[in-house]
Amino acid sequence: ALGIAILRSNEEADVKQWLPDGFDHGGRRRSVVLIDEVDKAPRDFPNDLLNEVEGMYFKVPELGNAKISATDDMRPILIITSNSEKHLPDAFLRRCIYYNIPFPETQRLADIILTRIGSFDGDMLLKDSLDFFSKLREPNSGLRKRPATAELLAWLVSLREQGMDQSQSLKNNPDVAFATLSALVKSVDDQTIARTVLADWMK
Repeated sequence: ALGIAILRSNEEADVKQWLPDGFDHGGRRRSVVLIDEVDKAPRDFPNDLLNEVEGMYFKVPELGNAKISATDDMRPILIITSNSEKHLPDAFLRRCIYYNIPFPETQRLADIILTRIGSFDGDMLLKDSLDFFSKLREPNSGLRKRPATAELLAWLVSLREQGMDQSQSLKNNPDVAFATLSALVKSVDDQTIARTVLADWMK
């Protein structure tokens, strides 16, 4: 994708000699390229991208080491995400502008839920779910892996599918709450801790 973005920053005539048959150049444009979760890639992958990240060019050994560069005015915008599951090389990080995306606050989470899985007949289930979810995400919860937004959405879907009345309090439906915890936490140890947190929260 980054190579195509670099090609398309140029006029088609300027790079036509390197384009494969049937390639749709589509006209000169500026592209946005996403490399998602780079920390899950092979160890050498970030270092393999140094020239492309800094200089926005690549070389093709099979074409006599031809160098294809992005034009300055149509230089692609490269967005790289990481979950910080492993350290990235310093040489790679020096070429990046770092931005931390904070975890959504409660109202933002509610907006995400309503957008992704629809409205709730009443707000009691949504309110309770968000309150318990925030308890699980507290740094002192003891969980090895705290649940993220995707787990919250899956849990709410599970609660609905178990016939949970959306206008009732989650605290009045402990059986359903405990039965669906596996949608929130994904290991035996974390489920044990989550059950303790849920029991305390329901008191």
